[in-house]
Amino acid sequence: MIMSKILKKIKRALPDSKCGIEYLSAYTSIRVGGKALIVYPRSIGDIVKIVDICESRDTKYIVLGNGTNILASDGPCDSVIISLKHFVGCSKQGETITVLSGTPLSSVCRFALANNLSGMENLYGIPGTIGGAVYMNAGAYGTSMSDIVDNVTYYFDGKIRYFCVKDLEFDYRHSVFQDLSGAIILSVTCTLASGEHDTIEQKMQEIISLRASSQPNLASAGSVFKRSSAGPVSKMIDSLGLKGKRIGDAEVSTKHAGFIVNCGHASCQDVTKLIKYLKDEVRAHYNVDIECEIIMI
Repeated sequence: MIMSKILKKIKRALPDSKCGIEYLSAYTSIRVGGKALIVYPRSIGDIVKIVDICESRDTKYIVLGNGTNILASDGPCDSVIISLKHFVGCSKQGETITVLSGTPLSSVCRFALANNLSGMENLYGIPGTIGGAVYMNAGAYGTSMSDIVDNVTYYFDGKIRYFCVKDLEFDYRHSVFQDLSGAIILSVTCTLASGEHDTIEQKMQEIISLRASSQPNLASAGSVFKRSSAGPVSKMIDSLGLKGKRIGDAEVSTKHAGFIVNCGHASCQDVTKLIKYLKDEVRAHYNVDIECEIIMI
């Protein structure tokens, strides 16, 4: 009842923005999740209106980009989902690019290539938005967002605010936004370097080929666990012979032990049970507590 009232209010306030009750399983990359009210703002003004409506109704909101690195509950979600899929765009000034937070990271990499700018090649193929990449300080093949981000504009506590790179508290798979509940990343500015188009393109093709050869092509939420002090968690799981371990339709990828894939109709419960099993096995055999990289909703 509460969600239906909020939906009506959002539709009145944002007649040109898509919104409705949807299954998160159709939205998340692992294809898991129950019903939720999802709203797709197209501008900063839309985002501000949605937040105001949620706060006026004492209703929580969650911001999502491409739904990667997310595991959503099987039951109804009691928060409004603000999807930034339509909040996209890139601009360039010299060797600096500014990107709206809902823009897919791969699209940003291609924008950099089109403008002969180097520095993002190793990030090509990471299946999330640039906002999500900043939130998690995403990285691959020796490059992290912290290497290229100059500043971030965000909305918090009724105001549009600004963080320069030193304020972002970047660390391994961490940024200040993980400790700033309710903040919404609006745009990201990155400083890159001039490069040769063919050299940049060749490196991007090498990276995408590496990903294709080493990572599963089934539905997943990406790498499940953060790197541990004892080394890559995927190697520990692999050494225990757990590739192919399955609970329901959730399976440890036979291609890469750091991924859990959805083999058909996996539920959130299937995935969480498998995660717990892997944590218990690694703890029992290596005396190491491993930490999830994926975010639970």
